[in-house]
Amino acid sequence: MMGFMTLSSKNWGFLKKAFEKQNAAIICDLMDRQKAIQKLSDLQKYEICFIFEAWIQKTSIGRVVSLFVEQNALKYFMDIARVSERYFHSLLIRFYPNFIKMWRAGILGDQADIWLDETIQIPKLAVDLSAYVSSSIRVDDPLGLDVFNKLIAVYKHDPKIKRRHMSWSLRRAYSLDLQFSDVGLDRDGLLASINSGSLDMRELVLINFLEGYDPSTLLCKATRTQISSLCKANPTNLALKETLHLTEANFCRSTPKKWAEHINEFQSIHVVSPMRANEKAKTLYQGIEFETLPKRIRGSKISVIMPSYNNGDLLAKAIESILNQTWKNLELIIVDDCSTDNSMQIARKYAKQDKRIKVFQNAENSGPYVSRNKGLFEASGKYFTVNDSDDISHLARLESHYDFLESYPDVMGVYSMLTRLTNAGVFVNDYLGRFRRMNASSLMVRRKVALQTVGYWDNVRFGGDSEYISRIEAIHGADSIKKLSLPLMFCNYEEHNLTKKQGNVLAGLSGERQKYRNGFVRWHKTLSADVEGLYEPVPQYPEGRPFPAVAHMCVPFPVLKNLKMQAEKKQAEKK
Repeated sequence: MMGFMTLSSKNWGFLKKAFEKQNAAIICDLMDRQKAIQKLSDLQKYEICFIFEAWIQKTSIGRVVSLFVEQNALKYFMDIARVSERYFHSLLIRFYPNFIKMWRAGILGDQADIWLDETIQIPKLAVDLSAYVSSSIRVDDPLGLDVFNKLIAVYKHDPKIKRRHMSWSLRRAYSLDLQFSDVGLDRDGLLASINSGSLDMRELVLINFLEGYDPSTLLCKATRTQISSLCKANPTNLALKETLHLTEANFCRSTPKKWAEHINEFQSIHVVSPMRANEKAKTLYQGIEFETLPKRIRGSKISVIMPSYNNGDLLAKAIESILNQTWKNLELIIVDDCSTDNSMQIARKYAKQDKRIKVFQNAENSGPYVSRNKGLFEASGKYFTVNDSDDISHLARLESHYDFLESYPDVMGVYSMLTRLTNAGVFVNDYLGRFRRMNASSLMVRRKVALQTVGYWDNVRFGGDSEYISRIEAIHGADSIKKLSLPLMFCNYEEHNLTKKQGNVLAGLSGERQKYRNGFVRWHKTLSADVEGLYEPVPQYPEGRPFPAVAHMCVPFPVLKNLKMQAEKKQAEKK
């Protein structure tokens, strides 16, 4: 099967118009005449995806496929899937039931079988494996064990992340499509049929079977018991232990003391000091407390920037987690983004009680990265970092980061890990089943060097952390940013949360974030030999952006103009 070749700008324009007009005949004709086209640029690739999705949403996946079938060109439908890679994976999930119906009815012909059979062996193409599994269910194989073992054979020597994705997809097939409760009695038969002999495979399948089921069911209890047995038999398997303890914490939220005990079992894996649950608090999240730890008096100042917007219920918790840090020499710079609740009153109240706090307010709502940049203008510490206004830092977080940077003077910045949980105390894993994940906002950076060589955060409304880290690495080298594996922050996961707004933790990168990432990666690569060209000044006018971002990610021009004036005023004051 052919893929896409790079299109000339003229032919790209023709193809784009054909997609916009939803004309499969012209699309197929152009692709055929181009001997179809091997690879689009990243920007074009995702533009095709968005147009393709809009087409399907406006009509139906059945109609779109039928148009390609009528042209005897189903392979081009599959070519688009190849080009779309990861994005088409989420597209298939969204329109999954109709796609599978057509597949089973034979409308897609043999081509789909060939495509899926090939795709599961290609690392960069993320096919919906659960579709593959559930489409292969037969009367004589109600659990799809034949295809499951085939997948294991393909994946058993691959990195753990791929095996984890495979087991998640399999669990999805059973839970969403096959009513897993109906086949639950055969779970042990399924596990016994895994021929890999790999603990890694068995543990991941077990873990993923737990997600989303009533803890009172026999199936769930049996699975939890089996994971617990695996933990005891394999004491060095930390990932399995992590998942067991936080899953158990989720199951016993009605008893805060037990909930805290399981969290502390998780914390102890990483030698992180324990927490406790205040049962009088409004929610489990607000009830998170830490034992007092010894203070470090001597050492350079750390600037902590806290962008705040309508988090009055959680702001006090976030502030206290910084003021109670073992690292005493700090300044907390709170920048309110025109909150309409009592956030400013809370911030000012704490500022009166502790001289280390500075409080500012934006003239208009501008987004978290404008607030961060404003905080960075005001920062005076040797190092700077961020703590969002609804997140709770472990009391030794700043000290751990500081000590690392002092020990490794060639390192520009260091970040640690996080766990996400709801106000109700439910720990949320990602779509690969991981509870402990990278915490980009915890990045602690050398302030003076960063301001001289890297500049400020991109003034977007979301997604700027990954760009900033990538820019530092492009300028100072791939080893300039390091990771602490310690889970040093509890991050709130609710509808108003800044990160959750524009991207689903369970779905990976949204299309907008992926487009944004593609843009900054290209920019960084283009200018990697000219590091001065990567310096990001504060203004960042929309028409002068070094790489594109979708319109609603961008901050309005008047806000940026005002920010520039503030920056110039601050620089003049420092002189």
